[in-house]
Amino acid sequence: MTANPQPQPRDYSSLLSHSARNRMPSAIRSLFPAELIPGMVSLLSGKPNSETFPFQRILLELKPAIHPEGKVETVAIEGSDLDIALQYSATSGIPKLVDWIEEFQSHVHARARTKEANKPGEVWRCSFGNGSQDLLTKTFEALIDEGDSVVLESPAYSGILPSLVAHKAKMFEAETDSEGVEPTALDALLTKWTTDPATSSAPFPKFLYTTPTGANPSGTSASDDRKRAVLAVIRKHNLLLLEDDPYYFLSFQ
Repeated sequence: MTANPQPQPRDYSSLLSHSARNRMPSAIRSLFPAELIPGMVSLLSGKPNSETFPFQRILLELKPAIHPEGKVETVAIEGSDLDIALQYSATSGIPKLVDWIEEFQSHVHARARTKEANKPGEVWRCSFGNGSQDLLTKTFEALIDEGDSVVLESPAYSGILPSLVAHKAKMFEAETDSEGVEPTALDALLTKWTTDPATSSAPFPKFLYTTPTGANPSGTSASDDRKRAVLAVIRKHNLLLLEDDPYYFLSFQ
């Protein structure tokens, strides 16, 4: 008996925009990981000495999460944590915070994670930004060239439209119902893409954009079964699923 091989991740590099594929890492910032080597004395980045920072401690007072009459919780940021927070850091984010977020995602979504190939779990990581709108803008820059096609749930969140227009993307609508994107209609749209007069002159889309929880403006939320059905269509046609999901933890079953 032989063990089942680990599923290989799909190669989506062909979906990257020309600017993303041509982007080179900073010659200086790419060396930041070397600073973590014990005994390393770094002279590369012009970092100020942390002893010159004007803050000794930052205290945050948190309101009670559920009961207004509950106890206020105080969180102190000090010592090495404060030094790291105030200092230049890696482009990917503060390592301690990145690790915590990735472990949280792995736990909540039951998606095993590994940092090494040929180990149990998947090789994946989280990227950080200043909220959903900032990350969406960066995602569009990484994926869209002028004239590329994208599919949006209809109606779509209006906040993304200016960025898509600026990138000169060709936008197409995916039908929705009370649970958001309707998978059968989506499958039909993608299956007939090259033969339907409405889409045949446009490139095959790079991604589907959807807000699966508390969609704006429709207010729809997708069940787990609906999410799986939409994901199956996405995998079948080999495009990306771009979920704008800031309200995931504000929803109710």
